[in-house]
Amino acid sequence: MKTDHTPGPWFVAKAKPRRVCGKDGVSICNAILRNQGGPKAKANLKDEHEAEANALLISAAPALLRLARENLSTLEVQQANHIRWNKPHAEIDAAINETRDIIASATGAA
Repeated sequence: MKTDHTPGPWFVAKAKPRRVCGKDGVSICNAILRNQGGPKAKANLKDEHEAEANALLISAAPALLRLARENLSTLEVQQANHIRWNKPHAEIDAAINETRDIIASATGAA
C-alpha cells in the first residue's frame, strides 16, 4: 500500500534531543519539550521523560496505522458476513466508525 508518510519502521535515536528516525536513519522529527522558562531554559526531568514518551509513541505511528487499517478490514468483513462476535451490531458499527476516523486523522483525510 502506498503511503504519503516515511515508510516504517521508525525508531527513536538515542541522541538528545530525542529524534524519531525512519528505517534509513534519517530524522523524521525531534521530540523536544521546553519548560515555561523560554527557549534558553533547561529542560527538567519531567520534560525529558515526557519527550521520551512522545518520541516512543510517534515512532510507533506507522505500525499503529497499519494495524488500524487491518482491523478495519477485519471488522468490515465480519459486519458483511453478519458475524457479531457476541456484540450488538451497534458496537461493531461504532468500532468501524471510530477506526475510520482514526485513519482519516492519521492520513490527513479528516
